[in-house]
Amino acid sequence: MLTAPTPGYQPVLTRTMAAVHCTNVFITARQPNPTLMYAQRLTEHRIFTGVRSDHPIRVYLRAVPFDAKPDDDTAYALVGEAAASP
Repeated sequence: MLTAPTPGYQPVLTRTMAAVHCTNVFITARQPNPTLMYAQRLTEHRIFTGVRSDHPIRVYLRAVPFDAKPDDDTAYALVGEAAASP
């Protein structure tokens, strides 16, 4: 789940990648369109990753401008980890 400061953010699952003891999940959050107005309120975005809950994950995120090209090379940052749930 991603909490954004406005509903204008557009999060998308970029890819998942198997690692030794977990799955790395990469998410791209496109920033709001600056020509539109958005309510200033926290908004929760749920993103389906396809990773089973009994498998640990590491989540990496990058925020790109609204008009960024699909091949944008903005780096990802580790933003969270979740252990496997029974």
